[in-house]
Order: sequence, then structure tokens, then C-alpha cells
Amino acid sequence: MRFLFALMFGLWPITACSGLADVVARVTPTVVFIQVGEQGACAGVVMDALRRRVVTAKHCIQGDQKEFHLLLSNGVPINAKLIGVSKNVDIAVLEVIGPVFLIEARAGNAKTLRAGDSVFAIGHPYRNIFSVSAGIVSFIDRDDNDPSGLHIQSDAAVNPGNSGGPLFDFNGLIVGINDSMFGLRDMAGRMGSIGISYAIPIHTVLAAVEEIG
Repeated sequence: MRFLFALMFGLWPITACSGLADVVARVTPTVVFIQVGEQGACAGVVMDALRRRVVTAKHCIQGDQKEFHLLLSNGVPINAKLIGVSKNVDIAVLEVIGPVFLIEARAGNAKTLRAGDSVFAIGHPYRNIFSVSAGIVSFIDRDDNDPSGLHIQSDAAVNPGNSGGPLFDFNGLIVGINDSMFGLRDMAGRMGSIGISYAIPIHTVLAAVEEIG
């Protein structure tokens, strides 16, 4: 009995990791790389495949740029145009130009999240495209003095290039859009994660998307 107990618990991390890898593989095609200017980059997620709508963070695409070069996870380059931005929430909506096969993310329920729930992020930190980081929910409804409202705080590593990308639960349901983090600067002046990142809850995101139209 003792051997069986040890065997079961010894194998648990391998099984859990294998299961997460399958979930990541399933949802990665919903994430896009967004080129901003010459060197800038952020992430986005397909939230409506039929209307070819991509959701990202408003602060990523502020400026005069109205059309953007995107990259799908399979390496296919596509173009998109800005549809609009939310007045109060750090959310913007792009529309992919022309017919293209897109896979949309499924929305979860951020209102049922609890501190300790497992989550993962997909984005492009420092242009390391389609990078995955995982962690747990650290706090629910964190007031970080952001006009977007209350945030989900997690310790999943989020760095410049993750903004606008999705935060998923371990079922592959999107529970938020990553839009900010605390960090420290290295010797080269680059900001790095210290395990405090914030995501706009999905219900707030969807309300902002509806506002944009």
C-alpha cells in the first residue's frame, strides 16, 4: 500500500504536465503575434472567428497605426485593421483582413476563480513568440488603481510582449487578458517579471468588446 501511494503521487506531476501540454497545444492557435511599429510587439487572442475579431490591450496599439501585421501560431502572416478601443478599459479590437481560417478561444468564468487556482499565459515576451508561462491566481479583484477596474493577480510570468495576450485556466478557457505587471530592470534596462502580473477579467473584457461593437 505504501509503495502504491508513493507511486501514485510520484507520477502525479508527470501526468499533470502532460495534461497541460495537451491543453496548451489546443489553445495556442487562438493566440496571435501583433507587430507594433518597427520593433514593438504584443499579443492578441481570437475571440470571434466568424467576424475575424482579435482582442488585445489598448495600450499596445495606441498611436497613429491603424493596420497591423499579425502572425498565427502556424507561421502564417496575416493583416488586421483597428476596429476600435474601449473608453475606460485597456481593450482594443482588431479585424483580420480577408478570409482566413481562425480558431477562437472559449471564454471561461473569472467570477468563479479562487486564489490558488492554476492558470497559464501565452504571449511573446521580448519577441520570444508564443511563449507559455504558468502559475496560480494570487488574488481576486485586485485594485491596482487601473482605470480598467479590478484585476486578476497571478504569478504567471508576464513581460513586455505579453500585453494583450490571454490568461487561461487549466481547462483552456480564457479567464482574462494580461495587461500589466510589476518588474525589475536588468543591467540592459529591460523590465523582467517578479511574479506579480495583472489580467483584466474576461467578463470585463467581453463587456468592453461589446461596447466597441
